[in-house]
Amino acid sequence: MAVSGYLSAELAATCNALGFYDGQKYHLEPHCKETVRDLIRYLRRDEGGSHEIRRYLGNAKLLTTDLLPMVQCHHKDVQLFDIALRLIVNLTNPALLVYNEVIPTDKFEHNYYLEITSHLQQYKEAFNDHRSWAPFTERLSELLGKNVDDRSEDDQRTVERILILIRNILHVPSSADLDQRPDNDASIHDQVLWGLHQSGMIDLLLYISSSDQESLFFMHLLEIICLMLREQPADVLAKTASQRSAEEKNKDDEELLRIRQLELQNKMKKNKKYFGTRHSNFGGTFVIKNMKSTSDNNDLIYHKPVHDSKYISLDTEKKPVKLPKNRQPLKCESAERKSALSVRLILKQVCVEFLNAAYNPLMLHVRECFHRGRAQENDESYYFSAMRFFMEFNRHYKFQVKYVSETLSVQTFQFIQKYLETWHDMMTTDKKKLPLWSYRSHLALRAYKELLHNLAVMDRNEDESVRESSKVIKSNIFYVLEYREMLLTLVNLYKREKYSKKYLVDLLETLHIFIKLLCDYCKDKKMVIQKTAVRRKKKNKQKKSKSQAQDQASAETIWNLACDEVALTLTSNIECDVVPFDATLELDMDQQKLEAIKKIQFHLKNGDNNQAVAMLRASREVWPENDTFGTNSADTAEELEILKDIFLADLGNDNIAAALTEEHADGSDDEEEDHYPQILERNFEVIDFLKRFSSPKVVRICNTLLSTYDTNSETTNHCIVRMLHRIAWECKLPAMLFQASLFIKFRNILSNYEPKHKELAKLAVYILRKFTEVAATNKTVFVELLFPKHVKDACEIVDGYGSYQDSKNKRIAWEEHEEEELRRLDEEYSRTNVKENKVDWILDNIINKDRSRTGVIKKMKELGLEVPQSKPKGLWEEAEEEELKKLHEEADKDLPDKLLVSWIHE
Repeated sequence: MAVSGYLSAELAATCNALGFYDGQKYHLEPHCKETVRDLIRYLRRDEGGSHEIRRYLGNAKLLTTDLLPMVQCHHKDVQLFDIALRLIVNLTNPALLVYNEVIPTDKFEHNYYLEITSHLQQYKEAFNDHRSWAPFTERLSELLGKNVDDRSEDDQRTVERILILIRNILHVPSSADLDQRPDNDASIHDQVLWGLHQSGMIDLLLYISSSDQESLFFMHLLEIICLMLREQPADVLAKTASQRSAEEKNKDDEELLRIRQLELQNKMKKNKKYFGTRHSNFGGTFVIKNMKSTSDNNDLIYHKPVHDSKYISLDTEKKPVKLPKNRQPLKCESAERKSALSVRLILKQVCVEFLNAAYNPLMLHVRECFHRGRAQENDESYYFSAMRFFMEFNRHYKFQVKYVSETLSVQTFQFIQKYLETWHDMMTTDKKKLPLWSYRSHLALRAYKELLHNLAVMDRNEDESVRESSKVIKSNIFYVLEYREMLLTLVNLYKREKYSKKYLVDLLETLHIFIKLLCDYCKDKKMVIQKTAVRRKKKNKQKKSKSQAQDQASAETIWNLACDEVALTLTSNIECDVVPFDATLELDMDQQKLEAIKKIQFHLKNGDNNQAVAMLRASREVWPENDTFGTNSADTAEELEILKDIFLADLGNDNIAAALTEEHADGSDDEEEDHYPQILERNFEVIDFLKRFSSPKVVRICNTLLSTYDTNSETTNHCIVRMLHRIAWECKLPAMLFQASLFIKFRNILSNYEPKHKELAKLAVYILRKFTEVAATNKTVFVELLFPKHVKDACEIVDGYGSYQDSKNKRIAWEEHEEEELRRLDEEYSRTNVKENKVDWILDNIINKDRSRTGVIKKMKELGLEVPQSKPKGLWEEAEEEELKKLHEEADKDLPDKLLVSWIHE
């Protein structure tokens, strides 16, 4: 949309009324200040998606031709400086902020967004000279020289606007056309940093960050510092010296040689593929034997040059099916580059001074702002970015815990976990901003990864107190269930359309570090951990009313009619996207678990079987403990039994049926029980924790990252190998890696062997040998290559189908001979007149000792056997009352009451 004629004339006249620049001095018009105020009012009313006034001023290059020369020549005029500063800050506001943090999807509005972004890139280029920053540095230095109590509100606003201007200029993204520079070359961003350094602005920023009196500006300082260090690798910056080291030179030479060899190899492959020894006159048409054409009598004629028969393809011109936009993998645009040496030396000095004087107090103040609700929405991102960068810089420079002690604590782990859960929920509820929430989650994950790196370095420190501090932090992290299983939750929640490839790399590397720390911690001692259990408080037995009995019978009738449809749903492919856990609710994990059970029951009773099954399987991933929703290897029959229990359960009074938690049952099945969480402790076994990562989800993640094994870093490939090695060797489940797609990657690794891929090749050989061993006894293993495998499937492929026994699965099916045994024991109990409780006697004499008390009671009811009624606590039976009367009559009047009580107990 073009600017209207009247508005264009009005804006042109206003811009001309400012003055002009002759190359030496800017000449002001008489009403220059009023004109600047008019432009500010115009921008304030520039509403709608077109932002035509802002685009007009950008096309007119008002900031470059008028505003900057005006400020440089007349910065002594405080009133004019403040007004011009307001206009400059408004013009340099980020385009994303102008569009309310949502990139427009409309075609025209998106073009306007790109146009505004190009104007901002021009503004940034105008600030690449120290002369552009000199008036702002002088004004800021003058204001900081005043005592805080002596500054007026206008002075405080001017300081804040100068900081916002620096933030706006540094926030401008790099131009894809104008700023494509190699490493060690000065980009526009580097030139701006050099201008800030030459003007003295960076020294003022460090002074503000280290002064307790300037804490009002700490949030702005945090943003500015993060933007200054954008795209800078912390490890490279920490190792930067005035001259290149021999190691750095050798590394660059090796990288250049590798790229050159790769280019030659690709060129040779291309030549071999398209150029053969045969003359080109005979390279056009081929007849393919034993492959019929559309007519039955003729062989297929191929009208393309063919070097080898394996290159023959009939679908080269077919258009692949386009993946929907909402299912495409999320792209990550962030990248790292090495700036010019002079800029890196400046930034290194800034980082060292910031760590020494400002990091701990500034991060403490920012954290307090979060707790008190005084921060803006995006400030957490800068907090996590600064934490990750400076902790990594400190780790590679001269590691000292005292410089980062504020963020190296258990509270920081809890803080990161809180925001990871919050942002994941926002990705579900606010899907329009999904890339934004995904990016913030990635920042939090990288901060968590760096915390683990620091703990690993602390373990190797020579100082005993540092090693003890690391042990204290690790003991808290490994002890609490939520901290210990956070990464497992992130793995289960990963979806490629929600997270970028770099997020996946960082997730796997973080998981590798965490497991390594956990294994080292548990190597020489046993660890006690928290376990959230369900504690039950027994109540007196309540007799069911007649209507309740009728409702129960009616529910069983309805289930018998609907169970076939539910079973059919369980065998079908369900793609319902449900989220059973909501971190925004003020409910704990156990309360939300009960709500998930109620939702499953609600969907079943309303006939929505797809939602019920999807909710059951999603809840199983969130609450895998106690097998309330079944095990990961549960088959259709087990899932159907679980759904039946949920359907028939009485959840009206927030009570979960005892059938859902058989492993915690204690007492009669007829008793009503209240459920509330209780923290228990138990010994921790590392192998049990590792087995929880033996899932198709983890194998799929490793498989995805192996597709780019040749471009992955050595660290990433090592983490992939170690994760697959843990599954195949430590968990004794090599069959989980019997995947056709994984074997294709193994073939590529072995055929294009390189010394740096030695670990990958060794793993590939081991898995392929295991596959040949299994294939000798199990011919169906070739079909199993096409399907993902759970623990049960992997065990049965090796040991034989039907041989898997899950010791943790409490829902053991009753065989026919076991039912006969139960009937026989019931008859034997009736004949012998044993005084012991019937259920206890049966449990003592039954062959299968894995049966629970509740399971036996439930099966006795199904078989129609008599179940002894439990005695309500606190009530006296008639026989006991008669015994008490008799004892009282026989006892002497002077007999002590304590002795009487002892007789009663006997």
